[in-house]
Amino acid sequence: MPDCGFPAPYFLKLASNWCRFYQLWANSHGGNLRECTNFCKTGEVPCIVSDRLKTRRTIIIRRLPGLTTIRPPAKRGYWIFSVNPHHYHWDTLFVKGKEMWRGAGTRADANRALKQVRKGDRVLCYHSAPERALYAIAEVTRDPYPDPHDRESKMMVADLRAMERLPRQITLDDLRENASVRKVKFLKSVRLIISQITEEEYQEILRMAGIVATPGLPLP
Repeated sequence: MPDCGFPAPYFLKLASNWCRFYQLWANSHGGNLRECTNFCKTGEVPCIVSDRLKTRRTIIIRRLPGLTTIRPPAKRGYWIFSVNPHHYHWDTLFVKGKEMWRGAGTRADANRALKQVRKGDRVLCYHSAPERALYAIAEVTRDPYPDPHDRESKMMVADLRAMERLPRQITLDDLRENASVRKVKFLKSVRLIISQITEEEYQEILRMAGIVATPGLPLP
């Protein structure tokens, strides 16, 4: 039995080459191809793996069709997207249901931040002056991509889906008075178009707006 010396997910990338490897190994160990034949038929092969503590143990690695690697599920991100209500109102998104959001414009800092946004992230929709309040929740339905209407520029856009309006709009003063969200980067520079927040800050803001998790009804 070979000593892999690497974590199991490493070999999932090399599944297509294992049969040849086992043939060579078996030939060098008396020509026993039984384990190689089992792998070719079932996709299963015994392997010794060692973790960082040098603990050796035997496991069965199974080759699954179309599987090349194992990745942990991506952690959801949380953001504040700010718009000028005189130029774009978040009600527009709720009327359409979903649309391509071009709010980052040509600002370099906004486009850099937008590149970090990922599909499935949650967005707190903010209206700047004169309202200065968080208005609604949206979901990112596609990773950011270059603006198809202006390919000569470096503008980035993202597809958003309207989720729900906040039962109570959270003003800028409300946020500043709450110690739990006082460290939000957006509060230090309200001119930011896109600002990331933590999951704890997101949950606290929803609580302030009157949205709390209940059994069978998770937070939006």
